[in-house]
Amino acid sequence: MLCRFLAVLLFISADAVRLTPKRASKAHEAKLEVEAKPHPVSLVDLLSSARPSSLLQKLGLRIDPDAAKDEELQVIPAGPTTEKEMQEMATEARARLWAMIKQVVIYVSIYILTVAAGAYIYKRLWAEPVLNMDKAKDDLGDQDFAHGPCSCMEDMTVCMLSFCCMPCRFAATTNATGILGFWAAVALFTVLVDVRVLIQDRLLWLVVYLLGAGICTYYRQKLRSAFNLQNTSADQAKDFFMWACCCCCAVSQEARQVRAAAKLQV
Repeated sequence: MLCRFLAVLLFISADAVRLTPKRASKAHEAKLEVEAKPHPVSLVDLLSSARPSSLLQKLGLRIDPDAAKDEELQVIPAGPTTEKEMQEMATEARARLWAMIKQVVIYVSIYILTVAAGAYIYKRLWAEPVLNMDKAKDDLGDQDFAHGPCSCMEDMTVCMLSFCCMPCRFAATTNATGILGFWAAVALFTVLVDVRVLIQDRLLWLVVYLLGAGICTYYRQKLRSAFNLQNTSADQAKDFFMWACCCCCAVSQEARQVRAAAKLQV
């Protein structure tokens, strides 16, 4: 009985001795894995390092420092190295942003004032009065536009105004026929033109351009209705392509229609 007890005891002791190194080796491997994992490093600490070997160590790479390599590969900080420098950089960035915003606001304000001043001068000098559309229908109704789409050179005044002051000439036409107020039309046309200038993507630019042509075609259709002009499907297609391909000619033709009606009402 005693012999059996001693045999069991020796067997347990031998098993414990055999398992102990494995457990120790596993613990050692787990410790190495923890050491090998990169530790979180702040940006300031990372950029403040002046030695490539220590910088690579902070990134989690297990290398040995080498003074010779450090001399050959010097690290020059490319950004802020302290919290104070980071705050100063952020302050400078905010200042530049506000300066850019102020500059944009100034430019936009000057542009709006310039357009408004030009539109005011145009309205005082060249805009036609509001027409009596009932009489205009009797005089010019049941036909197409009084002048052809490519005959704008026959009236050089209207031609130059349509080419150089297109938003104002468009607004004068819509205002005289009661379709849209003068200042609303100036704002609408200016936005349609300026939005295209800001767009960089060619496909999006084309979409916006065609959308603007469609909007102007809509008001041309209202002008046909106001004068009771013929308006077939072919006329609607011609109106769209007129605005899409030669908007100056479209503005001139519409303006000459209004002027013809104004002369008949004098």
